[in-house]
Amino acid sequence: MTSRLPSRLREFEKWLNATLAEADTIVPDLLALPAPLLLREMRLRPSLRTPGVLRRLLTVARDSVERFPSRAHEIACIVLRCARSMDVPAEFAFVSATVQGEAWREYATALREIGRPAKAEHALRHARRFFEDAPGSSWYLATVDLIEAPLLHDRGLHDDALQMVRQAAHRFGSARDHGRFLEARMIESWMSWAAGDREGAVAVWTATAKAARERGDASLMARVAAKMGVFELRYGSAGEASRLLAAALELFDDQDVSEDAIRARWNLAEAAAAQGRLHEAISEYHIVRAQLLERGSLLHAAIAAVEVLDLHLVAEREDQLPSLTTTFVHVFRDAGLPVNAMEAFAYLRGRAEAGALSQGDVVLARSFFEDLPQKPNARFHA
Repeated sequence: MTSRLPSRLREFEKWLNATLAEADTIVPDLLALPAPLLLREMRLRPSLRTPGVLRRLLTVARDSVERFPSRAHEIACIVLRCARSMDVPAEFAFVSATVQGEAWREYATALREIGRPAKAEHALRHARRFFEDAPGSSWYLATVDLIEAPLLHDRGLHDDALQMVRQAAHRFGSARDHGRFLEARMIESWMSWAAGDREGAVAVWTATAKAARERGDASLMARVAAKMGVFELRYGSAGEASRLLAAALELFDDQDVSEDAIRARWNLAEAAAAQGRLHEAISEYHIVRAQLLERGSLLHAAIAAVEVLDLHLVAEREDQLPSLTTTFVHVFRDAGLPVNAMEAFAYLRGRAEAGALSQGDVVLARSFFEDLPQKPNARFHA
């Protein structure tokens, strides 16, 4: 049996990657449908009820929950209704339980955002039930803890909430999942801050940074410094945020263009802008845009480009806008940005050439790019 395991794992990985690749061609058209029609299509066509399609839909729900909680709720609800009849080969049946657990988890997140905490806790109980027998159940259960802990905090159960999020952090740390480990620490720090315990909030990061140094883990040290910088940017001092984020970038490898490293530079640009250091902020956003293009993250790169235009307006450098917008049109066209997204850049260039580009135009374009993942086929309207 052991000798067969590697080939079985390869077979499973090949199958799962195929479903995800297929989903990438299907999901944009599905997202163009209103919720009732989307549910109808999913029910009528078993070929749509694959792990790839359902997981891609859950990703959209997760990414939209802050801006569009009702839409996230709709999508998670649809996935829940379809996941029970998922099209999965018998030998990979465990995937069905995992996807259902993920659907209940994202459904709970959306319920909290739309103000239904009791239903959210009920949904999390379902998520736990599906995850308990899943491979890697400890990790999956910790992802549920990250959602339930704030719910407990909202109910005034501060000690229980802190204990839960610390337990989740420990599990993620053991699994060397740096991203979620630091997310758990961020939640713990926020809980202390919300309770009026600023010293406790700072102590979370001090202890985390010390542990990273003792382990000699440069990657974790960089991510801790970046998270500390974000915390200062949101709740403290932009100057201290700049110092921490600059330190984080020094700790990241010079060739590191990971999502965490790029996000740290993006936050550094925000901090510089908040301090009025507009030239520095523009320079950092240009670097971010280039790195995102290199990674193929075209929409995020487009948002970074829009931030550059916004700062040019703030700095009263309108004379540079026509050439800058023309450059963006050429760069993003060559990078393969979808035609509907290119319409936004064409509009910005036209406005700049007419000497009429305003911050209202920038806000419009930024919102369009941010909303595109929800409706990838949407057209830009001025």
